[in-house]
Amino acid sequence: MFARTVPGVADDPGMGPEDIVTTASRHAAVPPGAHPRTGRPTLGMGRRAIRIGARDRLRSELRAIAIDLLGPFASDELPSDVSAWIDGATESAVASVCDASLSGLIDALESRRAVAPAAVVQRLDDAAARHDAGIV
Repeated sequence: MFARTVPGVADDPGMGPEDIVTTASRHAAVPPGAHPRTGRPTLGMGRRAIRIGARDRLRSELRAIAIDLLGPFASDELPSDVSAWIDGATESAVASVCDASLSGLIDALESRRAVAPAAVVQRLDDAAARHDAGIV
């Protein structure tokens, strides 16, 4: 997770990309908008993850996958203690992997973008600029 690599920041498993950007921006050793681990610009992916609600979307998908993995059942067919256990186990499991998964995805995309052909990067930048300006 990004936050673990920012000096002086407590290891908080509840931190998401939005916290990471804010924490990194306030940290003197890491310039605002820079990747906390490398100090290089984030290429906007951390900020874009916040804008598109990536963390909430990922949490939602991970919850759905976790429920499917636990087994096929209707929520009203289980006793309340079993439903409560499923809710707690699912939330705990999702919380333990969500932020690390999103951070890993951002890292992987940034790494690939860093070595992408200039024409590809330019097209991505142009498309993002058009989208941000409301020209879709």
